[in-house]
Amino acid sequence: MDRLELATLLAHESTVLHYSQGQTIVEEGALATEGLAFLLAGEAKVVQDIPGARALLGFIKVGQFFGETALVLDRPRLASVVASMDGTTVAFIKEQQFLALIEKSFGFLDQLSDCAIQRIEKVLSLLVRFAIDRPLIVDPQLVPIILENRKKCLRIPEMLNHSRSILIGSGKPVFSQGDRNDGQSYIVIEGSIKVGLKSSDQDLTLFEFGPGDFFGYSRIVDSPYRKYSALAQGENARLVGLDQELLAKVQRFDAGTHYSLFRTMITQLVLLDDALRMLSIRNNAVLE
Repeated sequence: MDRLELATLLAHESTVLHYSQGQTIVEEGALATEGLAFLLAGEAKVVQDIPGARALLGFIKVGQFFGETALVLDRPRLASVVASMDGTTVAFIKEQQFLALIEKSFGFLDQLSDCAIQRIEKVLSLLVRFAIDRPLIVDPQLVPIILENRKKCLRIPEMLNHSRSILIGSGKPVFSQGDRNDGQSYIVIEGSIKVGLKSSDQDLTLFEFGPGDFFGYSRIVDSPYRKYSALAQGENARLVGLDQELLAKVQRFDAGTHYSLFRTMITQLVLLDDALRMLSIRNNAVLE
């Protein structure tokens, strides 16, 4: 789905609003009642209030979605989005329309996934830059969502009759940081995978993935090389490899199960974002 097709789709399914420079589009701490947002024109910045200051977390460009974290995980917004210029235009998709689009359009979910992947890879690059030195902290409120994601993702190997099942020996890499990116993603069926990042001459574990976890997703066009390493832990690990063709097949079989892959990405993005905010504040890197 190209940008014109996406814009046409959103024109029929969304509410379009216009903002002047400095106007708040969505507010930190509020529920996602407006739904998913898509920037049609202008520019916006993502900001978060911290004691004594306001942190600038990044910018949103035309053609990017935002607000999906609060909508997908049913939690208050973690940051505010403010228009950076006059004429900033945003399309809002309510939850009901959002879920309907997920159900009927692989292209729509693929676009959402691409946006999430770009954000994850940007955060990973910044974590290396800011020299992350501690494991990620899992918000207890996310645990039930993580467990539900795993349960749904484990349906996918069954749908595909365990095609492209891969056995990784104990201590062997699935891929290593800096390897050429082949665009393959994976679901853990058995065993465990350690996902780590090399930062400031030390190896740091980010995630410990078990059965039902989804990892390795990336966009070759943006990232020709792997940004982190994935290593089998303990006993041998069994995985199922997924490419775009197989993901489209999953969507045709069961869009809800495919959606669980996207929700897994968003859950992992929240954990990475939390770590980045703490590092940014500690390094005074993004304060307005």
